[in-house]
Amino acid sequence: MLLADRGFANHDLLKWLQLTHWHWAIRLPSDTLIHGVHRRGFGYSIRELYPPKREAVFYKNVGLWEDAQLKAHLALAAVPAAKDNWAIITDEPPTLKTFWQYGLRFRIEHLFLDSKSGVFQWEMSRVRCAERLERLYLVIAIAVLFATLVGMAVQKDGLRRQVDAHFRRGLSYLKIGVRWLNSFVHKAYSFLRLDHLVYLDSTPCFPSQKARDRYYQKITFCLIQEFDACA
Repeated sequence: MLLADRGFANHDLLKWLQLTHWHWAIRLPSDTLIHGVHRRGFGYSIRELYPPKREAVFYKNVGLWEDAQLKAHLALAAVPAAKDNWAIITDEPPTLKTFWQYGLRFRIEHLFLDSKSGVFQWEMSRVRCAERLERLYLVIAIAVLFATLVGMAVQKDGLRRQVDAHFRRGLSYLKIGVRWLNSFVHKAYSFLRLDHLVYLDSTPCFPSQKARDRYYQKITFCLIQEFDACA
């Protein structure tokens, strides 16, 4: 399944996904026009369709954008804990699972942040050539993999508190690995035996108790509605 943010929603991508039979869930910007949600013949912007707080609404087979040529299912939700309302289009029947599936995309957000500015300061390179950026990111990707393996080795050997003061792990394996490598250079820390990447993390990372509580907070809705698109 392809999961994509608002900047990737366009005609060409959806046509390609339909042609290649990929499943997908893509977020829409609030000014996107939607057709078929009411019997009147004109479209409504997403911002006009958002439900009240703690409610979710699903529309099947709506038309997208001004021409309404492309069809998709639309899932809308207003969650009190979320900064923005959710508007997701998908090729699968819309349910609450649609939001959960799209949420999987956020797992990679921290990796992008670390690559850009959090660890390797990629943005500071000021490189604008696409080919050079590709080569640079290849080097960064190798460094990310190596530092992550080091961080996992530090955790496995029970040495994390030497570079991460949190009682429970508060840093990503990447940042733990980078800190250990810095100490390896400047403080003569030992070089650890590296193993394979961990598939399931038994010790989730939370920088604070508030972040931990927010992660495990259950999202509930007081009203869920479903509609078929109007002709």
